[in-house]
Amino acid sequence: MFDDLTLTAFGSPHPPGFVCHFVENSLKLRGYVSRWLLPRRKPDFFTDSKLRSYPNGYSLSDIGPTKMLKELNRNN
Repeated sequence: MFDDLTLTAFGSPHPPGFVCHFVENSLKLRGYVSRWLLPRRKPDFFTDSKLRSYPNGYSLSDIGPTKMLKELNRNN
């Protein structure tokens, strides 16, 4: 949910009050319920997963548009 200033800056319409209250209370309920759930056995955070796009890792000189790699790495 965005605050009023952000919605105005992006030119988005302001949601009705009941929608704001519903979303806010839903998030509070989710937090309350998740407090009582069992902890995860395995961490599930995006930094814990392997990089699918670079399964064997990467070096900075290999990253970039293929047409520009030679030009980007000329100083290395």
